[in-house]
Amino acid sequence: MNTVTLTLALNSDAALSVRFDSGAALFEARVDGDALLATSDMADAFRLGAAPPGVVRALTSTMSAVVFAGEVGPELRQSLSQPVEVTLLLEVDARLAAWPWELGLGEAACTVRVSGKPRSSDATTLKATLAFGGAGQGRGDAVIAATRALGRKHALDITPLPHATGPALRRALETGALLVHLEAQAEEETVQLDDGAVPIERLGISAFTWLVVLWASRLTPSAPLKLRAQGAGVLVSLQAPLDLASKGIFIREFYRGLSAGAPVAEAVHRARRALATALGPETGLWAAPVVHTAPASADAPAPALVPFPPPITHAAPAPVRPTTLLADSRAARWGLSWPQTCAVFIYDTLRALSDLTSPSEAEARVEVLRALGGQLTLTESAPEAGSPEEKTRWLADRLLASLVREDAPLVTQVAAGDAPHAHRVAEAYGVAPDLVLRLCGALERGVPVALTGLDWPRRADLLRDVAGLIFGYGALPVPNEDMSVWFDDLVALHWVREQLDPLNLVPASLPGRAPLIGRSSDGAFCVHRGVWALLEPRNAPQLDAALDLVAATARGARLSRGHDQRPRRLPIPQDFRVVLSVDMLPAGWPTTFAQIHLSGASAVS
Repeated sequence: MNTVTLTLALNSDAALSVRFDSGAALFEARVDGDALLATSDMADAFRLGAAPPGVVRALTSTMSAVVFAGEVGPELRQSLSQPVEVTLLLEVDARLAAWPWELGLGEAACTVRVSGKPRSSDATTLKATLAFGGAGQGRGDAVIAATRALGRKHALDITPLPHATGPALRRALETGALLVHLEAQAEEETVQLDDGAVPIERLGISAFTWLVVLWASRLTPSAPLKLRAQGAGVLVSLQAPLDLASKGIFIREFYRGLSAGAPVAEAVHRARRALATALGPETGLWAAPVVHTAPASADAPAPALVPFPPPITHAAPAPVRPTTLLADSRAARWGLSWPQTCAVFIYDTLRALSDLTSPSEAEARVEVLRALGGQLTLTESAPEAGSPEEKTRWLADRLLASLVREDAPLVTQVAAGDAPHAHRVAEAYGVAPDLVLRLCGALERGVPVALTGLDWPRRADLLRDVAGLIFGYGALPVPNEDMSVWFDDLVALHWVREQLDPLNLVPASLPGRAPLIGRSSDGAFCVHRGVWALLEPRNAPQLDAALDLVAATARGARLSRGHDQRPRRLPIPQDFRVVLSVDMLPAGWPTTFAQIHLSGASAVS
């Protein structure tokens, strides 16, 4: 692809410097900048979508006078009139970024803005993420349809995020992405996602993100430059708003071009010409989409000029933690990680099966799928027209549906079948066996338990072993800071509705329960029917909060706030258990508790 470079700079004396470089010829011109600076209000009106045709004409004329000034003009016109299409690399001073220079160059020019530092033109993965912020049914349907052919043609793993929140987007991008398409309302330098306004530097864009399509108007002119500086190779953004019909034209033509293997610069150029034909060049709206690219490096062209998809280097970082839907991070303590939902585990497993870079991980995940015991009989096939990502989600949804069960009481008969396990636990911790059996009996009957004796970590270890070996459940210490928030998150994980839709954006489709997946400190997976809460209050206010949570468990529900901050009634599963771990019981302790002091001596009736 032939390229020429046009550099626009604002000098200290308010004069504009225009520099044309074709590789074979170099020309410069100086222009009085006052005429351009006087149009700053016009440029702002264009950016906000409030520029009438007369203003667009005046703004276009002023900018054309700058870019075609002096000796630069004839050379630039000759380059743009060549029979072989030429891409114009536009290097613009940050103080001039607010002007829509694409208007001054005309719709016939394939224009790309260059900024930031060079980066490799290669990508690290074939994953694509689609995120659509804001309420409303059918959001993103046009993009999902337009990218379906792209996914089939280039075997892309395209994932539409079910909830476009800041944590969800950052999690999706932490291992890199070939393409990120993000649509949301924006203001200044923030993007309005489902969980509120998120600064653009907190979207998760990094050097492992190759192409970002940011469909959000009303951003400041510096916002795209900041995103580009975070490492994205190519960014397509808006410098003026487009209505739904115009958006449909651009999205269809742009992704059609990428499907055909065109570089991003050429695909945007095709879409601009389609907009000019549909809307008329005099409206100037064809210039709304802007391409920002990293500059060329010593051994590779600018990423926007590379045919799509670019070469894949498989250098993306490994995930730093298991994916979860309800929390950014949950600390691993005493060998048990914050539980992962069955829905996410199944989805991640099906994706791991197509990634041959970690066969041992895939094998371990398949063993867990077998242990889950889903009795699934498929009577239909995955949609033939779907992308790999859509087929993966289709199968994951059906696997999850086969594992859903109704909420039910705890049914394990400890005394009849699990006394040997209780004796082994007692021997491992040096406590009397009848104390462990008493603990098991209290857990089975749903009686609240207060544990004393041993030390803090060993009490937690003993409860974890009792819950896991005898009942098939996990046990997790709940941090004292924000105890009720952590407790609510743990309870919510047990419900399939909360797993799939924590923001309650869609009607409930899968009521009931599904298993949870834990991961031990050595990386091994373990399946739990549920995960119980261990409360470890250290002072009087924390003890009062813990007793409130115990009371709520006995009632079977708790009033709390969801992730949308609206009040909600959170049901507590019938087999959910809460255990208190304290060094000493205060005077007047409720008699409803089973008080168990873990020691080598037998329990006193």
